[in-house]
Amino acid sequence: MARLKSEIEVTCPCCHTALVVDANLGRVATLQGRVATARRYYAEAAGLADVHRFAGPRRLVLSGLALAHAMLGDADAAARVLAESAAGPPFGFRGPEQQLADAWTAVAARQPAEAAELFRDAAAQAASTGHRTAESWLLHDLMRTSGQDTSARLRELAGACDSPLVSARARHAAATRARDALELAGAADDFEALGAMLLAAEAAAGAAEAFSQAGDRRAATAALRRASDLAAACEGAATPGLFHTAAAVPLSDREREIVMLAAEGTSSKDIAERLYLSVRTVDNHLQHAYAKLGVSSRAGLAQALGSDA
Repeated sequence: MARLKSEIEVTCPCCHTALVVDANLGRVATLQGRVATARRYYAEAAGLADVHRFAGPRRLVLSGLALAHAMLGDADAAARVLAESAAGPPFGFRGPEQQLADAWTAVAARQPAEAAELFRDAAAQAASTGHRTAESWLLHDLMRTSGQDTSARLRELAGACDSPLVSARARHAAATRARDALELAGAADDFEALGAMLLAAEAAAGAAEAFSQAGDRRAATAALRRASDLAAACEGAATPGLFHTAAAVPLSDREREIVMLAAEGTSSKDIAERLYLSVRTVDNHLQHAYAKLGVSSRAGLAQALGSDA
């Protein structure tokens, strides 16, 4: 009787449900790019698994917790959680997806070759078992972290799935391969509409870099600002795609002086008189500043100055 009672306590349905809810909330938060929130949900789920001895689900939630640590750039914490996870029994549910944690931990530890191999192996496993959305996640992350071209297979997966997220991943990979700034900006739109803010930030950052390489400084600055705004919702995520961005061009002292006056509503004529310049010179400085700040008129100056470094 005592043993039966113990088994009932171990498999308490309410506690198991709470664990599943936390695990799913952690997964959703990860997909949204809210990695600190994901870490909190997974830590709560891991605590429930420990207390109630849910050995199998514990492996699943620890992989999510390690993934969150890794995407926040904490390789040591991620490695500790993975070691703890490996001490328990395997858990087949979402098996290929669990391996995201191992690959991202290698990314955080600056071991790109190992990370790429882990992504590829897990994607191959997902393909062999028909887990198409998991395969798309793994291949997209392989592209995001290593730059490897996975666009062809992602395009196939998008055609075989009815998932908007898989389609957005395919578009992002194809645009990255082609270095197509407009398509990268479109991929950012797709991700943002789906609530995948980290992916949207990375796509916008890629667009900024592509615009910069094409010599369109104004569009590059606007895309970079958008990437920064989107990344602000990602709770400190530290992924390679957020670092490979075009650097914003700072305003010169004279440009900043003129822009500050223009943002206050001062006319070009009055600015010219105050600074002993010609109106034409003032307008030329304003045009250069517009391009650097990614705006097209005085109306956008005040907001732009708030985020200009």
